[in-house]
Amino acid sequence: MKYYRNDKDETVYKMGMGDAFTSGFAIALCHGNSIEECVKFGNEVSSRVSGGKGSQTGLPRISDFLS
Repeated sequence: MKYYRNDKDETVYKMGMGDAFTSGFAIALCHGNSIEECVKFGNEVSSRVSGGKGSQTGLPRISDFLS
């Protein structure tokens, strides 16, 4: 089992982080990524959500990852 953690110092709000992880994981899985890549992407989405107040403020769009 591998462990991936991507905590940032600027965590403002933790609400919605689990949901954001799950949605990021699912999106990556639907795009045919490995489980390892899905976990990493889920963590990245989750950490971006933690940067804003509220569960949707920091929720990224797929275009944020393509640039």
